[in-house]
This record gives sequence, C-alpha cells and structure tokens, in this order.
Amino acid sequence: MNITNKAIEFLSKNNITVYKEHIPFVNEYRAFFNMNDDSYTKEQVFVNRAGDERIHKEMAQKVRYITNIHLSPCKEFAKLLFNEKVDFKSDDEITNQINILRKYYTDKKVWLMLEQNMIEIFGTGTLGIMNSYDNFYGIQHIPFSADRILPISIVNNEIKECVFVAENEMDKTILLYKHTVNKHAHVKSTTNKKNKNKLRQVAYKIEIIKLDKNGIQIPYDENNDTKIIDSAVKQFIIIKPFNVGSIYHSNAFGMPIYWKYLFYVKSIDKISYIQDKDIDLSQKQAFVDESLLDDGFGNYIVPNAFTTAFITKFNSNTNNSSEHEKFFEVYSPIPNSEVYDKAIEYKVKSFSREMGLGSNGLSIDKISAKTATQIISENSEKFSTLKKHYSMMRDAFIDFNRAILFLIQSNENIDLDYDVNIEYNVSDSIIEDDAAIEERALKEYNAGLMSARRYLSTVKGLSGDELELELAGMTK
Repeated sequence: MNITNKAIEFLSKNNITVYKEHIPFVNEYRAFFNMNDDSYTKEQVFVNRAGDERIHKEMAQKVRYITNIHLSPCKEFAKLLFNEKVDFKSDDEITNQINILRKYYTDKKVWLMLEQNMIEIFGTGTLGIMNSYDNFYGIQHIPFSADRILPISIVNNEIKECVFVAENEMDKTILLYKHTVNKHAHVKSTTNKKNKNKLRQVAYKIEIIKLDKNGIQIPYDENNDTKIIDSAVKQFIIIKPFNVGSIYHSNAFGMPIYWKYLFYVKSIDKISYIQDKDIDLSQKQAFVDESLLDDGFGNYIVPNAFTTAFITKFNSNTNNSSEHEKFFEVYSPIPNSEVYDKAIEYKVKSFSREMGLGSNGLSIDKISAKTATQIISENSEKFSTLKKHYSMMRDAFIDFNRAILFLIQSNENIDLDYDVNIEYNVSDSIIEDDAAIEERALKEYNAGLMSARRYLSTVKGLSGDELELELAGMTK
C-alpha cells in the first residue's frame, strides 16, 4: 500500500472525507509522462500432437518513447511563460512589494523552479505547490503531484481545502498537511486604491499530522500530537493548464495538454521505431555456409570484409568445395528513410497544430520555428493558446505571490502589505525578441532620443572600463 492509500485510510477512520477518484487518471498521466519503455518480445513455447516444439512469438506492445515529441509542447509553453524577460506587474502602485519579490525570486531561483515545474504541469495536467516557513531554510516551496493531493472541498472547480501527502525519506514517516478554512479567524480586509475594490482574504488553518510507515498516527514531536499553523492567506496553489478535460470533479484537476491527441504521439513514435529497425536491417547481410567460416581447426572466423555485417550461418550438409559458391550470398537493403521522414513530418505538423502552436511550431530536432516578435506580430495561434494557458493559472500565481509576501512579513520582520494582487507580465515578456529590441534602441539613439551611455550599457551590456573605453572611442 503506497503512502497516499495509507493517508486515505487514516483520514477515513477519522471521519475526514476526501476526493480520491482522480488518482487512477493521474497515475496514468504520470506513467506516460515519465516512463521510457521500449516494446519487448515474449516467447511462448507450444508442443503440438507430434511432440515437436515450435516457438510462437507474441509481441507485447508498450508505448515507445522514441522521439519524446509529447514533451516538446510542454517545454515550449514553459519557456514562453517563464523566460529571462518575464517580470511582475500589478494594477496598483506597489513598487515596494514588487521589488521585494524581484529580489526574493532572484536569490531563491524561483523563476527557474517555476519553469521546471511548468513542464510537469503541462505534461501531467496538475501540480500543487505548498508554501511553508522553516527557521533554518526560510521559505520553502514544495511541489506535489496530483496523486498526493486529496481535496476536502471543491467550489466552482477549484480546490479550496485539501490534504497534501508527503514522505520523510530518512525515517519513512508520512506527513499529512491538512489545509482548511479557519472560519473563526479575524480576516484582514484592505481597499484597492485604484479600483476601489475590497480585497477579502480567507484565513487558513494548517494542521500537520504525522504517521508511521504503517499509517498509524504518532506524535508530531515531544510536546504535540499535531502541529497547528495559522495563516491569513492560503498557503497552497493548484496549477493546471488550459485544455482541462471534464472527466472528474468538475475540472478540479487538469489533463496533459497532449492527452486528447495521444494518437499522434504514438503514431510518430511507431514510425520512428520502424525507421530505426529498417536502418538496422539495411546493414550488409551475409548468408554463409558454416564450412566457409571454419579455419580447419574447428574455430569460427569472420572474413574482414564482413566484420560490420550481420552474418547468418547455415549447414549445407555438403563437402563438395565446387558447390561452395552456392552457399554464400550478400544482401544490402536500402532503407526507406525519405518515406519515413515525410510521414513523421506530416504527423508532427498535425500534432503541433492541435497543440495550438501552429503547424510549424514543432519539429523533431527544433522546437520553435518563429521568433518572439513574429509570435505577436502575426497574432499567431501560439500566442493565443499561451494566453489561454496563463488565464487558467493567473489566480494561482497571484495567490502564490501573496503567500510569499505574507511569509516574509510574518517571519522576517519586514513591514509590508501582503494583501495585494501581483501577477506576471507573461504576454509582454515575449512581445519583442532581442534583435527587435536592439533595432528599436538603435533608432532611438540615432534620433537623439537615447544617450550613447544608456545605449551601450542597456543594449550592448557594457559597464566599467569597457564602457568608458567605448564611449571615448565614439567621441573621436
């Protein structure tokens, strides 16, 4: 019994009802996303009435992850959502909070963490991130796959209360993080000065329950059966992409973005697999009588001309040396690589189009065929799909940033208002690629709208002595 099942059993015994019907679906998604199996041949031996044995080869088919093409759209959207140009934005004038978040994201490498997690979100359909504070490590962001998330309450397709299941790798104890709404807590309410809207936060109670490896509750520490943490904001987010299928729980959990088009992935892998086998079989084949490979002392030898060939030997049951030429044949088949390449290209274009990346968005050996500027200027399908994905995740990201500010304010003695809406400028971050930015800056410099110092420092990246030397050269 895995730790999730042990957690479900414990919660059920304590009259805590959780949703668990999503787990079989999630396990299937994750198995496809993570595994890398090849097909295999299972041999079965049958004996007929005459007593003769014959071998029946039965192909047991598994998904072959030859091209890993299903990962390409996941990596593409993750790269577009979080890259070196993305930044924070808000409708309010909250420069202080944004500056604090900028420093925190840089110091803790949160941008990289988000990009890496986004690949799994697009590839498995759902990921939870739980925030916590440790006196030694500071703020922690712990990812949870959907099979380790047990919802307690779901409202309007969103998980409002849940239990996260984790395992201590050292002693194999099980930790349950139960997040529930604290209805009796005093809730802070502030006013958005720009839009005059009330920001009402729901307070949460986080109860940490400890189980032994058999699923039996044990004390959390020497003084407490459980650990209780109060939070004025929600300390977890559930992130899912656009393309959510209505299979269970009113879309509380998502689906991999490629799942509805899995037949394209399997078809591409199948063609690639056959192509590889065809190339293998195109090696030089030599069919040689055993007597031609005998050195006279009973040793098996391979002529130098056929060291790279597949050699099949057989016994002709003849000692007539004049007949030897009948028992030697070389065969070199030509693979149909061009046919396979065209078939794969057609399937990849179709798959890319269904993923919302346009027909030229993906290829086997190159992911993006367009620059970021072209994405926007052509109003491409890729940019439209990106906006749909971000719209599904926007509220979760706002909650994520709010939780970080709350933990900073509560634990690091920094006076700030955490009750704000801060998201990312994902759409703006890919409007211009580097070449377009440099071209625009050069025009502004030539028109006298930008100083030489600013142009060289911001566009060319020069600083210090190198910058001064270049400026001196420009004035001569």
